[in-house]
Amino acid sequence: MKTDHRNLEYVKSGVHTNTIEGYWGQLKRSLDGTYHCVSPKYLQYYMNEYAYRYNHRDVAAFPALKEAAVRRIQ
Repeated sequence: MKTDHRNLEYVKSGVHTNTIEGYWGQLKRSLDGTYHCVSPKYLQYYMNEYAYRYNHRDVAAFPALKEAAVRRIQ
C-alpha cells in the first residue's frame, strides 16, 4: 500500500511512516549517546539489543530480563 505525497496524501488506511522514522531516530540517538562509536562487526548485536529494548519499552525492565534469563537457563 503506497501513499502519494505529491497529492498531499500521507496516511492511507492508518498506514504511515511515523513509527519507523521515530524508531530509527531513537536508535541513532541511543547508539550515539551510549556507545559513541559502533563497529560494523558488532552492529547486528547493537541492533538486536535496541530492538529488544524498544519492543519491551512498556514492561518493567528487571522482571522482563529476569524471566528471559530463566528461560535461557532452562
